[in-house]
Amino acid sequence: MPLALPVFLAFLPVLWVLSTWGMKVTWEARHLSPRPRYGLATIIGSTLREVGSIWVLVWWHLTGRRHARVIEETSPDEPLVICLHGYMQNATNMHGVRRSLARAGIRSTSLPLGLPGRSLDVYTAHLERRLQPFRGRPLRFVCHSMGGIVLRQLLAEHPGWAAHVDAVVTIASPHEGTAAVKFGWLPETRALRFGSAFMRRLPPLSAFVPPERILSVGSPHDATVFPARTTHAGGATHLDFPGMGHSGLLVWSPVLRSITDWLKKVPMLAGVSDRS
Repeated sequence: MPLALPVFLAFLPVLWVLSTWGMKVTWEARHLSPRPRYGLATIIGSTLREVGSIWVLVWWHLTGRRHARVIEETSPDEPLVICLHGYMQNATNMHGVRRSLARAGIRSTSLPLGLPGRSLDVYTAHLERRLQPFRGRPLRFVCHSMGGIVLRQLLAEHPGWAAHVDAVVTIASPHEGTAAVKFGWLPETRALRFGSAFMRRLPPLSAFVPPERILSVGSPHDATVFPARTTHAGGATHLDFPGMGHSGLLVWSPVLRSITDWLKKVPMLAGVSDRS
């Protein structure tokens, strides 16, 4: 019994990832034509990478990567990168992104969105309060999954913040919702369902930020946010990373380097902090 429990816990991520793959393949077979085809080697390889990534995120959390919330001091005129995590996650998940940014000399902080099981209105209000200390300075956002949708709702409900947004990166954000949400028992999952009324009403990110200053990142093998097109922010530059899962996009160095390189190349928008 003492050994059985750790073994069971170790295999839980495997069971979870395989179950999401089952949902993805089934949904796409019913709703997409032509439907994507995945070889067994692709599914196994993506599953193993995703399980490894999940354990990395768990490790960051357990080893106290709470310093991900600490704000690095920057000049008021220098853009600060705000990292926003996804559903059922916390600020430690953005440790890999922040570490990559730090190596390039880019200052950042990671803001927690609070406990799950609440409406997106509550997440948005929480984020708006957390952002108050940064009002009046240029901001860049790197958002994973639901974090990108919370940012969109913030800009829709408080359009004055758009004056402070210099650039945005979304990582596996379900811009049209995700078909992985089948039942939607919780308020946020109902809103994030693929094609939901909420997602149809929410203005696109490009309504607030110029498309050339938006980068969306996704993977055709993400079994949490699908179909793949939902990770595309309309009109923006998009990067796909085949073989990566939803968590892997936060962990694997080629993804993090690409995000960092893009942010380094995007020049600061003149007068962004003065447009409020």
